[in-house]
Amino acid sequence: MINNVKSEKAIQIVLRALRRIDHRLTDHGERVAYILYMLLVNSDKYSEKKIIDICVLGLFHDIGAYKTEDINSFEFFEQEDYCKHSIYGYLHLKYFSPLKKLANTVLYHHFDYQTMKQIGCDNKDIINLLYFADKLDNYLQLNGEKYLEKYLCKHDGEMFAKDNINLFWQANKKGDLLRNYFNGDYLKIILEIFENAKISRNSLRDYLKMLVFSIDFKSEYTVTHSVKTAYISVALAQKLKLPKSNIYNIYYAALVHDLGKIKTPKEILNKNGKLAMWEMQKMQEHVLETEKIIKNCVNDDIYKIAISHHEKLDGKGYPYGLRAVDLDISQRVLAVADIISALTDERSYKESFAVSKVNTILGKMASENKICGKVVQVQIENQKAIMDFAQRASAKILGKYLDIKKEYTILKVRLPSIAKNADCSEKNT
Repeated sequence: MINNVKSEKAIQIVLRALRRIDHRLTDHGERVAYILYMLLVNSDKYSEKKIIDICVLGLFHDIGAYKTEDINSFEFFEQEDYCKHSIYGYLHLKYFSPLKKLANTVLYHHFDYQTMKQIGCDNKDIINLLYFADKLDNYLQLNGEKYLEKYLCKHDGEMFAKDNINLFWQANKKGDLLRNYFNGDYLKIILEIFENAKISRNSLRDYLKMLVFSIDFKSEYTVTHSVKTAYISVALAQKLKLPKSNIYNIYYAALVHDLGKIKTPKEILNKNGKLAMWEMQKMQEHVLETEKIIKNCVNDDIYKIAISHHEKLDGKGYPYGLRAVDLDISQRVLAVADIISALTDERSYKESFAVSKVNTILGKMASENKICGKVVQVQIENQKAIMDFAQRASAKILGKYLDIKKEYTILKVRLPSIAKNADCSEKNT
């Protein structure tokens, strides 16, 4: 596989996208990841790769809150109603990330040291570390360094493992943990760590998918649309006999083309009916938001393909009013695939269109010089093979959604029960 996306920028793309929902959780995640890193490098238990993986977990440990919580009630869900976002975050990482084996750390990240001693599960040491870093950040944000030593002594061996407290003081003495934390240098440190991390191509692909599935926090339709568009694009490109490099670029561009919708209000994304003019303008902004998220983080071809999927050959598309001369075959493929996917998707405001009707619409648009006639002809001539391929591939994603919903229902009952049986002291923190 060619280097479609700059691996050192994979985490940055995810952060850019999530920050567009609410920066408070990403700010908290960055600080927790920094604290974890400073603790881990002063321990001799973990490899360099494991340290990076744990820091990524710290970065995204509250990712479920984007889906399940009122983020304006941040302090409330951190202290009282942690189960929902812990469960959803765990499931998101388990099914849609390269960190499956460590995902349970997010499930239990609100369980203190004494509680975890009573629970049988893997990764206890990492769970204790994440819990400590999470609570330490909350304390420092509220109190600064005031009474910190007293606070840690009070909870030594109870809320927090003694070893983790010792690691903290060691890291602070050797690496100026608190100084970097309060002067803001922690952010530079943590971003350099991720930029220098060696991320495998498979992990890179999984992080991109994790990002695409994060749009689920706003709209399940958008996720399935992005995935379906990717596979329709691939099928069209293969029928056009495009080079493999083009096909890879089209695939990744299709995956990320609607990332900007992560900032589009839910009531617009999921509106049951025609959008008002101002709503349509707000919807169209998703392309510019996508551009901000992926700029300088993917190769130039992916970038151009992704941000031009609403351009038209006659220059009447958006956001830049490009014309036929500006749009190459890869850009034209994604534009057509996006329309096919949208028309054959079932939405809150419409039923799925039959492929015959879709082809009629495409033919009309091609005759009006809106989209590429050559690509449309390939779709019409190979409609069954293209749609069968896209449906089969997309079905795997829908299956994961069903699995998540089932497991979420089970864990929503089970997790509070585990906490209660273990005499969880979370409410006292």
